[in-house]
Amino acid sequence: MDQDENKYKRHVIADALVESINKLIDPKLADEVKMAVMDELQKHRLISYARPDEIGLLNALGRTLVAISENPHTTQRALSIYLGVTEGAVQKCISQLVSAGLIAKTKVAGKNVLSINYSELKKLPDIMRFSTIFSASFEEDTPF
Repeated sequence: MDQDENKYKRHVIADALVESINKLIDPKLADEVKMAVMDELQKHRLISYARPDEIGLLNALGRTLVAISENPHTTQRALSIYLGVTEGAVQKCISQLVSAGLIAKTKVAGKNVLSINYSELKKLPDIMRFSTIFSASFEEDTPF
């Protein structure tokens, strides 16, 4: 069984677990259990999940870039499962990131490997702003 198929099966198992929780326990407790399960799956990078009460700061391109930085040997199918989007959406994001020079796609042993071009990434205004904010926060010991 390849890694993508394994991840897909884990995602299906997670969905089945959530549905089972809904059927078996008190609805008030079910939400807490679902959140705990989703948090655990995200911790192990099986899925990318944002709680309904949290604000997501990254768009699809940003989320794709972060996922690639976490696992450059990942496939588009694995990215789509992890990000919860279609493979077509992942392909579109990868194409845009390659066109912008932010990532490179190379073949290694017959498989695509995605690598981030950090010198180009640092030039983006949003990255420069975040870097400035976070650097200042760390220097001042200011919590964010």
